[in-house]
Amino acid sequence: MNQRDYSVPEVLTLTFILSFCSIVYELLLANTLGIMTGSYIWWQSITIGVYIGGLGLGSAVAAKKGAPYETLFRAEWILTILGGISVVFIYFLHGGYRSTDFLFFLQNEFYSPAYIQQSAILKFLFFTLVESLTFLIGFFSGFEIPLMMKRLQGKADNQVLGLNYIGTLFGSLAFAFVLLPVFDVLYSSLIIASLNLLVCFYLLLRRQVKVSGLKIIGVGLLTGMLAFLFVKAERIEQNYLKTYYLFKRFASTPDRSPRDFFRQIDRFDDVERLKSPYQYIDIYRPDLFSDEVIMAIDTNFQFSTHNEKFYHEGFSHVPLNMVGIEPKRVLVLGGGDGLLIRELLKYDTIDEIIHIELDPMVLEISKDREFFSQLNRNALKNPRVKTLIEDGFYYLRNNEEKFDAIFIDFPYPNNYNLARLYSVEFYRFVKKSLHPHGFVVLDAPIQNQDRFMPSHIQGQVSVDTVFKEKDRTSNSIILSTAYFAGFKQLFPYKVGEESFLLMANLDRAFHYDIDERDLTRYEVIEPIHLREIMRQDFPHRLREEYVNSIFRPRLLSGPTF
Repeated sequence: MNQRDYSVPEVLTLTFILSFCSIVYELLLANTLGIMTGSYIWWQSITIGVYIGGLGLGSAVAAKKGAPYETLFRAEWILTILGGISVVFIYFLHGGYRSTDFLFFLQNEFYSPAYIQQSAILKFLFFTLVESLTFLIGFFSGFEIPLMMKRLQGKADNQVLGLNYIGTLFGSLAFAFVLLPVFDVLYSSLIIASLNLLVCFYLLLRRQVKVSGLKIIGVGLLTGMLAFLFVKAERIEQNYLKTYYLFKRFASTPDRSPRDFFRQIDRFDDVERLKSPYQYIDIYRPDLFSDEVIMAIDTNFQFSTHNEKFYHEGFSHVPLNMVGIEPKRVLVLGGGDGLLIRELLKYDTIDEIIHIELDPMVLEISKDREFFSQLNRNALKNPRVKTLIEDGFYYLRNNEEKFDAIFIDFPYPNNYNLARLYSVEFYRFVKKSLHPHGFVVLDAPIQNQDRFMPSHIQGQVSVDTVFKEKDRTSNSIILSTAYFAGFKQLFPYKVGEESFLLMANLDRAFHYDIDERDLTRYEVIEPIHLREIMRQDFPHRLREEYVNSIFRPRLLSGPTF
């Protein structure tokens, strides 16, 4: 085969396709790990760095290879395997890690040294295996562009590099606007692996490589593998989601063997996974024999139908009782499920509730699905409620109106976009929108000194001192940020396991004598729970160095698994 067999347009077209695949793999691996763990910045930074390191080494090795198209065929054959199984492999590893880690937890005494050691080993294995896969895909992707340049023997290097960058651009746009929103990560990995396989087919059909029975069999086996994964993709994802969400409940129930979970996994109702432009919304039943329904957003727990009243009553009625005033005009940020608004509508003195929600899909579920509309008692259709689909940060930044009370119901800050909603800049916008006599309450990840943990062996409740210095630091960040934003009255409190922060600038102290308050609006919270509130201790330090800012994030934690 001579040089005339290889036209420049042919090589440039291959370059575009290969660079398209390469950038999608990079983004796919980083996003898959970020989505399932919640540590977007950490996992994306590490994964992209490892992938680029693999690209660099692969490029160096490819420069020493002869027979460019023969080497390219082998590289694409391997990438079809690695890319096709990439998300399935990560699902399998993460589900295995989560279930094994919980079994270790059950076998030890809470966070004992033995459990901590075992958990660290598991994390190391998980990290090593997923990043090894990342490196290998990067390594073989690194072969591609040097081989294209070598094939043209330096006659069109600039054009190859140019098409490489253009393919990268198109791959990035396709991932953001088509692959991830429409096909999600598992199907996207199979689609891109199919492109690698098509390159193998092309090289064989054009006889750019030596045709042999072994190559034909290999390509045929890969075709069968991808077809099988396409057919089984939905079941693979369901098995992962069920393991992620349901295994802990099953394994911690007496007289149930963890092995039985995987034998019976198909008996559980499927997890309903919805993908909006902003997040994953998962709705599921956690047990075969329960009518409980749970909603999670980006795999983070949102509410359970069995205990959501406890949470939302603590969120709404406790601060209203403590402040001693009933507001007329209220702002609710987040809370698209309508459950907090349901509780606020119990106050006839509230004339108007302005509701800000980012995700229209959450609103659609909460308003139009009978189950959820019954749960929130059609709160979102109440004429006193005006819902706006906006970003809470930008709404408050541009807002000129004043409110008597502001309720902030946001997810916990596990990435930068959420951490800015706990920043000093955001709280200043909140304060600007508040009447001088008004107050703010938010669902905040703060910890008290004594945390009650249920014994996993005897079903009793025991007090375990798990409050650590990192908890004091986290408390200090949240409270210092609010304090230096201008809120001088801060009252953290906990109802059950749910923690909140009440903030105000009143000319009087908070007063919470429940014997003098109207408790008729509480449906599930008992006076015994309310009396505990005044005895809670949330250790913290109010210092400027702890302030969380959008320019200096302090709340972003290290990696989670």
